[in-house]
Amino acid sequence: MAVAGGSDEYARERARQARERERLRKAADAEAKRKAREEKAAYEAARAQEAVDRTSVAEHDVEQLAGLLRAAVLDGRPLSFDSLRQDFVPAVFAPSKSRTKPVPLPRWGEYEPEPPRGWLGALGFGRRSYDAEVEAARKRFDEALRDHAREEHKRVGKLDAAQARHDERNQQEAARIEEWNAGIEARRAACRDRDVEAVEWFVDQVLAASTYPHGFPKAHQVSYQADTGDLLVEIDLPLEDVIPAARAYRYVKTRDEITPVPRPEKERHELYASVLAQTALRTVHELFAADTDGVVRSVALNGHVATIDRATGREVHPCLITLQAGREEFGELVLTQVDPQACLKRLRSLISPNPYELEPVRPLVTFDLSKYRLMDSMDVVASLDSRPVLMDLSPTEFEHLVRQLFEAIGLDSVNTRPSQDEGCGRGGDEHRPGHAGFVHHPGQTHRQGGALRVGVRPGRCRGAQAGGQGHPGDDLVVRPGERGVRERPRTPRAPRRRQPRPPLQGTSRPRCHPGPGSSQAPALTSGCRQSSPMSSVPGPSLT
Repeated sequence: MAVAGGSDEYARERARQARERERLRKAADAEAKRKAREEKAAYEAARAQEAVDRTSVAEHDVEQLAGLLRAAVLDGRPLSFDSLRQDFVPAVFAPSKSRTKPVPLPRWGEYEPEPPRGWLGALGFGRRSYDAEVEAARKRFDEALRDHAREEHKRVGKLDAAQARHDERNQQEAARIEEWNAGIEARRAACRDRDVEAVEWFVDQVLAASTYPHGFPKAHQVSYQADTGDLLVEIDLPLEDVIPAARAYRYVKTRDEITPVPRPEKERHELYASVLAQTALRTVHELFAADTDGVVRSVALNGHVATIDRATGREVHPCLITLQAGREEFGELVLTQVDPQACLKRLRSLISPNPYELEPVRPLVTFDLSKYRLMDSMDVVASLDSRPVLMDLSPTEFEHLVRQLFEAIGLDSVNTRPSQDEGCGRGGDEHRPGHAGFVHHPGQTHRQGGALRVGVRPGRCRGAQAGGQGHPGDDLVVRPGERGVRERPRTPRAPRRRQPRPPLQGTSRPRCHPGPGSSQAPALTSGCRQSSPMSSVPGPSLT
């Protein structure tokens, strides 16, 4: 009976343990499933939050782009010469602890030998050896003192040298800041005197200090006209990819991916056009606000984009927006409440009808004298009497005389160095009433038919109303033996038909005949060059 009872109890224990193991397994499985569900929910929540964050970033970017102009106006802190000044704050001398903390002096107690003790020491035994040890210890102590003095001298020397270097750096920094501030004051005075280099330098600083969102280029060019107070600014505008392509982001659980919700194409186009308009108005506002001395009377701004032409694959730089604004006219605008595009239409401006497709417009104003090599001016009129013999002048003197004639009739004229660059010896920029720009007259001097002819090719108008047409007029003609300059109307002539002549025997050089519309000059047989048709130089004649 005992054996049978024991077997039943053992079986029951085995069954209980099996049930316990099964319960624990089921509990572990349930816990693992619960953790898996929690981890999956946490992962999905994180991905959903990521989509929300990316949506918030896109909305913030759009909000920044929509408020470019308003934010700059409300900031109210334009760059000034005072803000460009620097204050000197001397650096604090902070050497390392190894140089500031002196090395502890050696102590005699660390070198003194222990005297003999006990009754032998009391009787004087070992006294001689003790005295020898004391003498040796004293020598070691003296050597340690000398080493300490040398190390301390080195430490103090290094500390003094570091202090001297620190003071020298402070002095150099103070001198640099003083020189910088003196240069700022000199540039401030030069700006008030309308110095071109100083004004352009300050405008560069203003444009460089302007902060824009990521993706906006900072390249720019400036040109200042001191006599008129006109400022030309060319800036690079952002490309269309500065507009977020997605309006929002959404997390798709079934595919475990974040998909963008595309922004409508119309909305992107409208926002990009608004960004261009705001950038132009903001740039003009910052320039006028920074110029507290009023040396800039008007601003002409051209906004370009640097991109690749999709048709040719070449780099292009089309102008998408151009405007002119005077200080008084621009100061009447309430920029925090205007519609940027409507405001530009009120001003003298041209806006690309399709900026998203980079459709260019013609700039209202350009100063492009870079292709000419300018030379110093000469005062030729001062050396002539009341009846100048123009044929006695050298070609260079005659070109300077023509330059002064241009200036006398209101043209801004320059002389170029003799070269093969389009045969131009002079150039004039004219301010014409009723035009929002300038007219550029490149000219040249050449001889034809024994006469000295001064021609001016049709001017290229940079204004909005000129349409690229020059003034019709006359050529200035001087013949040998005649004094002064007479005007001869330039009338178009019908082309003549000439019978071709056989070339001279023994030579293969063809004769050159004047083309249609040219004067009856003798034909040349070598080295001739057909000159381009030229319009006239408007103005009074010399008699």
